[in-house]
Amino acid sequence: MNEVEIIALTQKLRELEALDTEYMATIEALKELEKEFMTTLGSGVLVKAKVEKVLVDVGNGVFMEKDPEKIVEMVEKRREEVKRAIARIKELLRERNVGKAERSPEKKA
Repeated sequence: MNEVEIIALTQKLRELEALDTEYMATIEALKELEKEFMTTLGSGVLVKAKVEKVLVDVGNGVFMEKDPEKIVEMVEKRREEVKRAIARIKELLRERNVGKAERSPEKKA
C-alpha cells in the first residue's frame, strides 16, 4: 500500500466517522420525536405536538413516510454498516503500519 492509498483511506475513515456521528444524532433526535413536546410558533404562541410519521429518503431521491421507530431501526442498520467499514479501514491502516515497522531497520542506541 503506497502513501496515496493511505491518505485516501484516512480521508475515507474521517468521512465515515462523521457519518457515524450524524447517524447517532439522528437516532437521538428521532427518539425524542416519539415523545410529546412543546414548540414555539413565535409571538408567544406554543403548540403541543407528537410526531407520528416522518419522511425518509430510501434512495434515488425517493421518500417514504414511516413511523419514527421504524426509521430508528433503519438508521441503526445503516450505522452498523458504517461501523463495519470503519473497522475494516482501521484494520487496513494497522496492517500497513505493522508492515512498515517490520521493514524499517531498527535503530541502535
